[in-house]
Amino acid sequence: MNLNELQFHHLGLAVKSPQQAKLFLQGLGYTVGEVVYDPLQKVNLIYCVSETQPNVELIFPANESGPLDEMLKSRDSLIYHICYGVECISKALVSLKKTGLRVMPVAEPQPACLFNNANVGFYYVRGFGLIELVENK
Repeated sequence: MNLNELQFHHLGLAVKSPQQAKLFLQGLGYTVGEVVYDPLQKVNLIYCVSETQPNVELIFPANESGPLDEMLKSRDSLIYHICYGVECISKALVSLKKTGLRVMPVAEPQPACLFNNANVGFYYVRGFGLIELVENK
């Protein structure tokens, strides 16, 4: 089993409101980006970068119904995906499936405005959880 082509990119943290998460990350020394609205995913995003810690994407509801609604009904935050950078999403999926892992599409690849319109796709890996694959540009 070899998944070396998947390179850690960031953790996806869903929050009802970003203020407290931003304060915590800033206290750790993160550089907190600006709010970006993603109309395809119907969420607001803030990308937070650290020189010494894993990057974190804050995802929070926009002013319309979206994918976080159910997730955040009973909690105010949760890390719900791990993102990996890949050269090509379709090739990475072939590699994942060759390992014998059960991989189910959740959201097919589409351009992500937060990552300069690089294609991103979401997949559920049975026994592991939700992953996001972002194509390196």
